[in-house]
Amino acid sequence: MDYLENGYVYMRYKYVIEGPPLSTYHRDVTSSKTVFKTQHPTYTYLTYNYDGNFLSVCPGSHREWICEFPITLRGRRGGGVLFDCDLVHGGLTGPPERVATQYKIVHYDDIPLLLHLDSVEVCKRGVALPLWQEICMRITSYIFVVPIQWFAGSLLHRQYEGILGFLQRLIPINHYNNYKGD
Repeated sequence: MDYLENGYVYMRYKYVIEGPPLSTYHRDVTSSKTVFKTQHPTYTYLTYNYDGNFLSVCPGSHREWICEFPITLRGRRGGGVLFDCDLVHGGLTGPPERVATQYKIVHYDDIPLLLHLDSVEVCKRGVALPLWQEICMRITSYIFVVPIQWFAGSLLHRQYEGILGFLQRLIPINHYNNYKGD
């Protein structure tokens, strides 16, 4: 919180991912300033229970639609990463006992626009993919991050049935906090 201007608070929001991460490149559209038209940037704070590679991020992508090549952020057990929710990022595989815990930090003035995050407490277990599939998904999601996030973003806010449900099954949305999957 020392890095942010006055008025920022933690939402009552805790999202735990055990095991494999969501390795596709994406923006946090469930809390994005761009999506929810907040006055101030919204932030994700991730903590990790291991030493090593934490997260791939595309520097500057929270300010533009165009993404630079990703860089890898590393850290020590108990460390964390604070980033703008509009920043393009993707999780990195860690040890089998990997646990990442996500929190949302928002400006007090913007809380009314983000009430859907209030009192969210979710724990999900990631699914390991074959290496070739993970690589293909990372490359494809990086190349198509703009159309996936901005044109298909509404598919990430709640679970649908029918044709929209079919489209959701094509996108790995099980990690999104509002998806009522397994």
